[in-house]
Amino acid sequence: MSKGSNIKEELRNREELLPLLEYFLKEKNPYFSFPEETGNKIRQTRINIIVRNALFLSEFEQILENLKQAGISVILLKGLMMEGMYPDGLRTFSDIDLLVRKEDMCRAGMILKRLGYSENSEPRKEAVNIRKNAGYAKEGAVPVIVECHYRLGPCPYMDRPEPYRLFRDSRTVRIGNVDARVLSYEDLLIHLALHIFSHIPNSCIVSVCDIRQIVTYCGDDIDWEVFIEKVDHYRLAMPVRFALEKAMELFEIPIPAYVLGKLAEIKNGRRENFIFKLMKSRKTLPANLGKLFFGFRTVRKIRLILCMTFPSRRYILERYKSAKPGFFLFYYSRYIKENFTTAFLWLTDNL
Repeated sequence: MSKGSNIKEELRNREELLPLLEYFLKEKNPYFSFPEETGNKIRQTRINIIVRNALFLSEFEQILENLKQAGISVILLKGLMMEGMYPDGLRTFSDIDLLVRKEDMCRAGMILKRLGYSENSEPRKEAVNIRKNAGYAKEGAVPVIVECHYRLGPCPYMDRPEPYRLFRDSRTVRIGNVDARVLSYEDLLIHLALHIFSHIPNSCIVSVCDIRQIVTYCGDDIDWEVFIEKVDHYRLAMPVRFALEKAMELFEIPIPAYVLGKLAEIKNGRRENFIFKLMKSRKTLPANLGKLFFGFRTVRKIRLILCMTFPSRRYILERYKSAKPGFFLFYYSRYIKENFTTAFLWLTDNL
Protein backbone atom coordinates (compact mmCIF):
# COMPACT_ATOMS: atom_id res chain seq x y z
CA MET A 1 0.00 0.00 0.00
CA SER A 2 1.22 3.45 -0.85
CA LYS A 3 2.39 5.89 1.76
CA GLY A 4 -0.17 8.25 3.21
CA SER A 5 -3.00 5.82 2.43
CA ASN A 6 -6.01 6.00 4.70
CA ILE A 7 -7.17 2.51 3.77
CA LYS A 8 -6.71 1.23 7.34
CA GLU A 9 -9.16 3.75 8.68
CA GLU A 10 -11.67 3.06 5.92
CA LEU A 11 -11.51 -0.69 6.42
CA ARG A 12 -11.66 -0.42 10.21
CA ASN A 13 -14.95 1.48 9.97
CA ARG A 14 -16.77 -1.68 8.83
CA GLU A 15 -16.35 -4.79 10.94
CA GLU A 16 -17.07 -7.17 8.03
CA LEU A 17 -14.04 -5.71 6.22
CA LEU A 18 -11.55 -6.42 9.04
CA PRO A 19 -10.51 -9.78 7.48
CA LEU A 20 -9.74 -7.90 4.28
CA LEU A 21 -7.62 -5.40 6.18
CA GLU A 22 -5.68 -8.20 7.89
CA TYR A 23 -5.12 -9.89 4.52
CA PHE A 24 -3.51 -6.80 2.97
CA LEU A 25 -1.44 -6.03 6.06
CA LYS A 26 -0.09 -9.59 6.17
CA GLU A 27 0.78 -9.45 2.49
CA LYS A 28 3.00 -6.50 3.33
CA ASN A 29 4.33 -8.05 6.54
CA PRO A 30 3.77 -11.82 7.05
CA TYR A 31 4.53 -11.46 10.77
CA PHE A 32 1.85 -8.85 11.38
CA SER A 33 -0.92 -9.73 13.85
CA PHE A 34 -3.76 -7.89 15.56
CA PRO A 35 -4.32 -8.03 19.34
CA GLU A 36 -5.96 -11.29 20.46
CA GLU A 37 -9.43 -9.79 20.88
CA THR A 38 -9.43 -8.33 17.37
CA GLY A 39 -7.92 -11.53 15.99
CA ASN A 40 -10.77 -13.58 17.48
CA LYS A 41 -13.30 -11.17 16.03
CA ILE A 42 -11.69 -11.48 12.60
CA ARG A 43 -11.77 -15.30 12.73
CA GLN A 44 -15.46 -15.30 13.69
CA THR A 45 -16.22 -12.77 10.97
CA ARG A 46 -14.50 -14.95 8.37
CA ILE A 47 -16.51 -17.98 9.48
CA ASN A 48 -19.73 -15.97 9.19
CA ILE A 49 -18.76 -14.74 5.72
CA ILE A 50 -17.88 -18.26 4.55
CA VAL A 51 -21.23 -19.65 5.73
CA ARG A 52 -23.18 -16.74 4.25
CA ASN A 53 -21.35 -16.85 0.92
CA ALA A 54 -21.93 -20.62 0.69
CA LEU A 55 -25.66 -20.01 1.06
CA PHE A 56 -25.58 -17.36 -1.67
CA LEU A 57 -23.60 -19.71 -3.91
CA SER A 58 -26.15 -22.49 -3.43
CA GLU A 59 -28.96 -20.09 -4.32
CA PHE A 60 -27.09 -18.86 -7.37
CA GLU A 61 -26.50 -22.41 -8.63
CA GLN A 62 -30.22 -23.12 -8.38
CA ILE A 63 -31.17 -19.84 -10.05
CA LEU A 64 -28.69 -20.32 -12.89
CA GLU A 65 -29.80 -23.88 -13.64
CA ASN A 66 -33.44 -22.77 -13.82
CA LEU A 67 -32.59 -19.79 -16.03
CA LYS A 68 -30.56 -22.03 -18.38
CA GLN A 69 -33.46 -24.47 -18.67
CA ALA A 70 -35.64 -21.56 -19.75
CA GLY A 71 -33.04 -20.46 -22.32
CA ILE A 72 -32.18 -17.25 -20.46
CA SER A 73 -28.54 -16.15 -20.47
CA VAL A 74 -27.24 -13.99 -17.63
CA ILE A 75 -23.89 -12.54 -16.58
CA LEU A 76 -22.87 -12.74 -12.92
CA LEU A 77 -21.59 -9.36 -11.71
CA LYS A 78 -19.10 -8.47 -8.97
CA GLY A 79 -19.78 -9.90 -5.47
CA LEU A 80 -20.07 -13.66 -5.82
CA MET A 81 -18.02 -13.59 -9.02
CA MET A 82 -15.14 -11.79 -7.31
CA GLU A 83 -15.08 -14.04 -4.22
CA GLY A 84 -12.80 -16.61 -5.90
CA MET A 85 -10.06 -13.99 -6.27
CA TYR A 86 -9.63 -13.80 -2.49
CA PRO A 87 -8.89 -16.36 0.25
CA ASP A 88 -12.04 -17.81 1.84
CA GLY A 89 -14.01 -15.50 4.09
CA LEU A 90 -12.62 -12.17 2.87
CA ARG A 91 -14.88 -10.94 0.06
CA THR A 92 -18.25 -10.07 1.53
CA PHE A 93 -21.26 -9.02 -0.54
CA SER A 94 -24.91 -8.24 0.11
CA ASP A 95 -26.72 -9.58 -2.94
CA ILE A 96 -26.47 -11.53 -6.19
CA ASP A 97 -26.18 -9.13 -9.14
CA LEU A 98 -27.13 -10.42 -12.58
CA LEU A 99 -27.04 -8.75 -15.98
CA VAL A 100 -30.13 -9.86 -17.90
CA ARG A 101 -31.16 -8.95 -21.43
CA LYS A 102 -34.05 -6.48 -21.30
CA GLU A 103 -36.33 -8.80 -23.25
CA ASP A 104 -35.70 -11.56 -20.67
CA MET A 105 -36.39 -9.47 -17.54
CA CYS A 106 -40.03 -10.52 -17.21
CA ARG A 107 -39.34 -14.25 -17.67
CA ALA A 108 -36.36 -14.11 -15.29
CA GLY A 109 -38.60 -12.51 -12.69
CA MET A 110 -41.20 -15.26 -13.10
CA ILE A 111 -38.54 -17.93 -12.53
CA LEU A 112 -37.27 -16.19 -9.40
CA LYS A 113 -40.81 -16.01 -8.05
CA ARG A 114 -41.23 -19.73 -8.72
CA LEU A 115 -38.08 -20.31 -6.66
CA GLY A 116 -39.59 -18.52 -3.68
CA TYR A 117 -38.45 -14.95 -4.30
CA SER A 118 -40.74 -11.96 -3.93
CA GLU A 119 -40.35 -8.96 -6.23
CA ASN A 120 -39.73 -5.65 -4.53
CA SER A 121 -42.94 -3.70 -4.52
CA GLU A 122 -42.62 -0.61 -6.72
CA PRO A 123 -44.63 2.62 -6.22
CA ARG A 124 -45.02 2.78 -10.00
CA LYS A 125 -43.88 0.58 -12.87
CA GLU A 126 -41.70 3.44 -14.15
CA ALA A 127 -39.39 2.97 -11.14
CA VAL A 128 -37.82 -0.12 -12.72
CA ASN A 129 -37.14 1.79 -15.94
CA ILE A 130 -35.57 4.65 -13.98
CA ARG A 131 -33.24 2.37 -12.02
CA LYS A 132 -32.71 -0.11 -14.88
CA ASN A 133 -32.98 -3.03 -12.46
CA ALA A 134 -35.55 -5.09 -10.57
CA GLY A 135 -34.98 -6.51 -7.09
CA TYR A 136 -36.12 -9.81 -5.60
CA ALA A 137 -35.81 -11.16 -2.06
CA LYS A 138 -36.20 -14.53 -0.33
CA GLU A 139 -36.83 -14.62 3.39
CA GLY A 140 -34.90 -16.97 5.65
CA ALA A 141 -32.33 -17.13 8.44
CA VAL A 142 -30.13 -15.22 5.98
CA PRO A 143 -32.28 -13.23 3.53
CA VAL A 144 -31.07 -13.50 -0.07
CA ILE A 145 -31.42 -10.55 -2.43
CA VAL A 146 -31.14 -10.82 -6.21
CA GLU A 147 -30.81 -7.75 -8.42
CA CYS A 148 -31.53 -8.19 -12.13
CA HIS A 149 -29.97 -5.37 -14.20
CA TYR A 150 -30.50 -4.72 -17.88
CA ARG A 151 -28.18 -1.69 -17.97
CA LEU A 152 -24.90 -0.97 -16.22
CA GLY A 153 -23.16 2.26 -15.31
CA PRO A 154 -24.18 5.26 -13.20
CA CYS A 155 -26.01 8.29 -14.57
CA PRO A 156 -25.00 9.92 -16.94
CA TYR A 157 -23.25 6.79 -18.24
CA MET A 158 -26.32 4.56 -17.97
CA ASP A 159 -26.21 3.34 -21.57
CA ARG A 160 -22.47 2.71 -21.55
CA PRO A 161 -21.18 0.07 -21.97
CA GLU A 162 -23.77 -1.47 -24.27
CA PRO A 163 -25.28 -4.71 -22.91
CA TYR A 164 -25.08 -6.61 -26.19
CA ARG A 165 -21.31 -6.02 -26.28
CA LEU A 166 -20.97 -7.21 -22.70
CA PHE A 167 -22.73 -10.48 -23.57
CA ARG A 168 -20.74 -10.83 -26.78
CA ASP A 169 -17.39 -10.48 -25.01
CA SER A 170 -18.27 -12.37 -21.81
CA ARG A 171 -16.31 -15.42 -20.68
CA THR A 172 -17.29 -18.62 -18.88
CA VAL A 173 -15.81 -19.64 -15.53
CA ARG A 174 -16.53 -22.40 -13.02
CA ILE A 175 -18.25 -21.04 -9.93
CA GLY A 176 -19.18 -23.68 -7.39
CA ASN A 177 -20.78 -26.51 -9.35
CA VAL A 178 -21.91 -24.51 -12.37
CA ASP A 179 -20.39 -22.83 -15.41
CA ALA A 180 -21.32 -19.16 -15.26
CA ARG A 181 -20.86 -16.29 -17.67
CA VAL A 182 -18.96 -13.31 -16.30
CA LEU A 183 -17.66 -10.08 -17.79
CA SER A 184 -14.45 -10.08 -19.78
CA TYR A 185 -11.51 -8.79 -17.77
CA GLU A 186 -11.56 -5.54 -19.72
CA ASP A 187 -15.30 -4.96 -19.19
CA LEU A 188 -14.98 -5.99 -15.54
CA LEU A 189 -12.36 -3.30 -14.93
CA ILE A 190 -14.59 -0.71 -16.61
CA HIS A 191 -17.58 -1.85 -14.56
CA LEU A 192 -15.64 -1.62 -11.28
CA ALA A 193 -14.27 1.79 -12.29
CA LEU A 194 -17.78 3.12 -12.91
CA HIS A 195 -18.89 1.70 -9.56
CA ILE A 196 -16.07 3.59 -7.83
CA PHE A 197 -16.94 6.74 -9.79
CA SER A 198 -20.59 6.49 -8.76
CA HIS A 199 -19.60 6.77 -5.09
CA ILE A 200 -17.67 10.05 -5.31
CA PRO A 201 -16.51 11.52 -2.94
CA ASN A 202 -16.25 8.19 -1.05
CA SER A 203 -13.71 5.57 -2.09
CA CYS A 204 -15.97 2.51 -2.56
CA ILE A 205 -13.12 0.56 -1.00
CA VAL A 206 -14.32 -2.95 -1.93
CA SER A 207 -14.32 -2.15 -5.66
CA VAL A 208 -10.87 -0.58 -5.25
CA CYS A 209 -9.69 -3.85 -3.68
CA ASP A 210 -11.30 -5.79 -6.55
CA ILE A 211 -9.35 -3.80 -9.14
CA ARG A 212 -6.17 -4.51 -7.20
CA GLN A 213 -6.88 -8.28 -7.15
CA ILE A 214 -7.73 -8.48 -10.84
CA VAL A 215 -4.69 -6.56 -12.07
CA THR A 216 -2.30 -8.23 -9.61
CA TYR A 217 -3.37 -11.82 -10.15
CA CYS A 218 -4.97 -11.79 -13.64
CA GLY A 219 -2.90 -9.07 -15.29
CA ASP A 220 -1.53 -11.43 -17.96
CA ASP A 221 -5.09 -12.16 -19.10
CA ILE A 222 -5.99 -8.48 -19.55
CA ASP A 223 -5.66 -7.13 -23.09
CA TRP A 224 -4.78 -3.54 -22.24
CA GLU A 225 -5.09 -2.37 -25.85
CA VAL A 226 -8.65 -3.73 -25.98
CA PHE A 227 -9.31 -2.09 -22.60
CA ILE A 228 -8.19 1.31 -23.91
CA GLU A 229 -10.19 0.87 -27.12
CA LYS A 230 -13.34 0.10 -25.12
CA VAL A 231 -12.87 3.04 -22.76
CA ASP A 232 -12.44 5.30 -25.80
CA HIS A 233 -15.42 3.79 -27.63
CA TYR A 234 -17.71 4.23 -24.61
CA ARG A 235 -16.31 7.73 -23.93
CA LEU A 236 -15.46 6.77 -20.36
CA ALA A 237 -11.86 7.99 -20.10
CA MET A 238 -12.58 10.46 -17.32
CA PRO A 239 -14.35 8.16 -14.81
CA VAL A 240 -12.07 5.20 -15.58
CA ARG A 241 -8.90 7.26 -15.18
CA PHE A 242 -10.22 8.63 -11.90
CA ALA A 243 -10.97 5.13 -10.55
CA LEU A 244 -7.59 3.70 -11.56
CA GLU A 245 -5.76 6.65 -10.02
CA LYS A 246 -7.82 6.21 -6.85
CA ALA A 247 -6.90 2.53 -6.71
CA MET A 248 -3.21 3.33 -7.24
CA GLU A 249 -3.32 5.85 -4.38
CA LEU A 250 -4.23 3.00 -2.04
CA PHE A 251 -2.27 0.10 -3.53
CA GLU A 252 0.80 -0.60 -5.59
CA ILE A 253 -0.98 -1.98 -8.65
CA PRO A 254 1.01 -3.17 -11.70
CA ILE A 255 -0.98 -1.23 -14.30
CA PRO A 256 1.29 -0.59 -17.30
CA ALA A 257 2.39 3.05 -17.32
CA TYR A 258 1.35 3.55 -20.94
CA VAL A 259 -2.28 2.68 -20.09
CA LEU A 260 -2.79 5.74 -17.90
CA GLY A 261 -0.84 7.78 -20.43
CA LYS A 262 -3.14 6.78 -23.30
CA LEU A 263 -6.23 7.36 -21.18
CA ALA A 264 -4.93 10.85 -20.37
CA GLU A 265 -4.59 11.54 -24.11
CA ILE A 266 -8.31 10.96 -24.64
CA LYS A 267 -9.82 14.44 -24.47
CA ASN A 268 -12.95 15.27 -22.51
CA GLY A 269 -15.22 18.24 -23.07
CA ARG A 270 -14.62 21.44 -21.05
CA ARG A 271 -17.97 21.08 -19.30
CA GLU A 272 -17.20 17.50 -18.26
CA ASN A 273 -13.75 18.50 -16.98
CA PHE A 274 -15.16 21.42 -14.99
CA ILE A 275 -17.93 19.37 -13.40
CA PHE A 276 -15.54 16.54 -12.62
CA LYS A 277 -13.20 19.00 -10.92
CA LEU A 278 -16.08 20.02 -8.65
CA MET A 279 -16.96 16.39 -7.92
CA LYS A 280 -13.40 15.57 -6.91
CA SER A 281 -13.40 18.35 -4.33
CA ARG A 282 -12.94 17.24 -0.72
CA LYS A 283 -15.50 19.89 0.28
CA THR A 284 -19.12 18.82 0.43
CA LEU A 285 -20.72 21.79 -1.33
CA PRO A 286 -18.60 21.75 -4.55
CA ALA A 287 -18.81 17.94 -4.72
CA ASN A 288 -22.60 17.99 -4.46
CA LEU A 289 -22.84 20.85 -6.98
CA GLY A 290 -20.77 18.78 -9.38
CA LYS A 291 -23.11 15.82 -8.97
CA LEU A 292 -26.14 18.05 -9.46
CA PHE A 293 -24.78 19.68 -12.64
CA PHE A 294 -23.68 16.30 -13.99
CA GLY A 295 -27.12 14.78 -13.50
CA PHE A 296 -25.13 12.26 -11.48
CA ARG A 297 -27.59 10.14 -9.48
CA THR A 298 -29.61 13.27 -8.75
CA VAL A 299 -31.93 13.16 -11.79
CA ARG A 300 -32.80 9.52 -11.16
CA LYS A 301 -33.29 10.17 -7.45
CA ILE A 302 -35.73 13.00 -8.11
CA ARG A 303 -37.70 10.81 -10.52
CA LEU A 304 -37.78 7.99 -7.97
CA ILE A 305 -38.94 10.44 -5.29
CA LEU A 306 -41.84 11.47 -7.54
CA CYS A 307 -42.76 7.80 -7.91
CA MET A 308 -42.62 7.41 -4.12
CA THR A 309 -44.63 10.56 -3.45
CA PHE A 310 -47.36 9.79 -6.01
CA PRO A 311 -47.67 5.98 -5.97
CA SER A 312 -50.25 3.92 -7.79
CA ARG A 313 -53.49 2.78 -6.20
CA ARG A 314 -52.36 -0.85 -6.54
CA TYR A 315 -49.15 -0.13 -4.60
CA ILE A 316 -51.02 1.54 -1.73
CA LEU A 317 -53.37 -1.39 -1.37
CA GLU A 318 -50.45 -3.85 -1.47
CA ARG A 319 -48.37 -1.85 0.99
CA TYR A 320 -51.16 -1.53 3.54
CA LYS A 321 -52.72 -4.97 3.60
CA SER A 322 -55.49 -3.74 5.87
CA ALA A 323 -56.35 -0.90 3.51
CA LYS A 324 -59.77 -1.00 1.95
CA PRO A 325 -60.57 0.61 -1.40
CA GLY A 326 -63.14 2.86 0.26
CA PHE A 327 -60.46 4.37 2.53
CA PHE A 328 -57.87 4.78 -0.21
CA LEU A 329 -57.42 8.55 0.26
CA PHE A 330 -56.68 8.07 3.97
CA TYR A 331 -53.89 5.59 3.32
CA TYR A 332 -52.67 7.63 0.36
CA SER A 333 -52.20 10.75 2.52
CA ARG A 334 -50.52 8.66 5.21
CA TYR A 335 -48.12 7.21 2.67
CA ILE A 336 -47.21 10.64 1.25
CA LYS A 337 -46.49 12.08 4.67
CA GLU A 338 -44.08 9.38 5.81
CA ASN A 339 -42.36 8.84 2.45
CA PHE A 340 -42.01 12.47 1.43
CA THR A 341 -40.02 13.04 4.63
CA THR A 342 -37.85 9.98 3.95
CA ALA A 343 -37.34 10.95 0.31
CA PHE A 344 -36.39 14.52 1.19
CA LEU A 345 -33.80 13.36 3.74
CA TRP A 346 -32.49 10.82 1.23
CA LEU A 347 -31.99 13.49 -1.42
CA THR A 348 -30.38 16.13 0.82
CA ASP A 349 -28.16 13.63 2.65
CA ASN A 350 -26.38 12.43 -0.49
CA LEU A 351 -27.01 14.15 -3.80
